[in-house]
Amino acid sequence: MHIVWTELLKLRTTRLWWGITVSLLGLSALGAILTLVFAGDEPGFALSDETGQRSLFGSAGFNATFALVFGIIGMAGEYKQGTITPTFLAAPQRWHVVVAKALAFAIGGFLLGLSSSLLVAGIAYLGLAIKDIDVVMPASEILEIVGGQTATSAFYGVLGVAVGAVIPNQIAALIGALVEQLIAEPLLFNFFPEQARFLVGGAGSILAGAPNVGATLSLWAAAAVLAAWCAALLSLGSLITERKDIT
Repeated sequence: MHIVWTELLKLRTTRLWWGITVSLLGLSALGAILTLVFAGDEPGFALSDETGQRSLFGSAGFNATFALVFGIIGMAGEYKQGTITPTFLAAPQRWHVVVAKALAFAIGGFLLGLSSSLLVAGIAYLGLAIKDIDVVMPASEILEIVGGQTATSAFYGVLGVAVGAVIPNQIAALIGALVEQLIAEPLLFNFFPEQARFLVGGAGSILAGAPNVGATLSLWAAAAVLAAWCAALLSLGSLITERKDIT
């Protein structure tokens, strides 16, 4: 438990945390405002119908990616900065460090997702009120989006740590993760939608309330898929970390 508190202290006192938080909140606010300003009148896009409002309340679409990047830098960045050696000296069983970081960045991802989702929801309510448009989305569905996006960000924080443990080179880990998420998975989804829903991005989009066309999993099933990916990659990352020569 002491290692977890140490990692949380590192997380809270680094400029990176505040930089990522401010950047995410700014992008999320911008996305919500642009949706309010440029929403059309066509069915599915109009802010007066439920589909349009779902897009508005779900416009905090950067949460998971920011949490993933944050987790990768939190783990692989220690190798780059040369701080990994004293970190491991303080906890000779290296897998304890990996798990502690995963827990710390799960909390960090949770806070990133929650703050961004609540900000977008607040802007959405205010914008609709200014436009004199009734909120037709059930409150339960809005809470589902906020909760789903928050949970997805927490999972992605863990995944970031796992990826950083598997690929200790920070640049390689960041490029690999972003290519997989932004290019490889969307391509796979076009050709194999049934199978792709069990990938990280497919399950994450379902849990966050923005599923790809044809992606069908319950929220609990999507959460279970993400948890399985976290467990598998953390196990692999812990094994690699234990065997890696740090000298």
